[in-house]
Amino acid sequence: MFTVALAASCSALAQNAAPTGAFAKTRWVVADGYCPVGCAALVSDFIKAQVGTAVTLSNNQFSAPFLDPCSGTVHFQYATLETRQLASELSQGLSGKKQFTAENMRLASPRVLTALALCNSDGSDSTMARILSIEPDRIRVLFEGWSIIELR
Repeated sequence: MFTVALAASCSALAQNAAPTGAFAKTRWVVADGYCPVGCAALVSDFIKAQVGTAVTLSNNQFSAPFLDPCSGTVHFQYATLETRQLASELSQGLSGKKQFTAENMRLASPRVLTALALCNSDGSDSTMARILSIEPDRIRVLFEGWSIIELR
């Protein structure tokens, strides 16, 4: 289910160069973890246990205790999306009344800079993570079970 959402949510991303100053700093800390459309208790407990852990994130690195390490080089595909478009893409894999919205993703801006983190190992890219929003003081990462991990 998560793989479907990750693939669907990446449709608007293109191979773009990093926007100037995409990441305001290199050292981040997990500030929060939440489940905007609900998630299993195990996932909720796991992401809440990540609060306070250190994350390294820059234009060529992404290292976090909740991600598999990259044995090659990290790079990103960036896109600026309408918040409602991002919510719609993420909601494609959901059934029932639960849907992603700007409000439940805690996105106040009508447009967001988003990215797909990729690991290139032996000449082939694999997806590390889907970054939902990149702001100077906050990063939101889509995690398993429809959860979001917020970095500050």
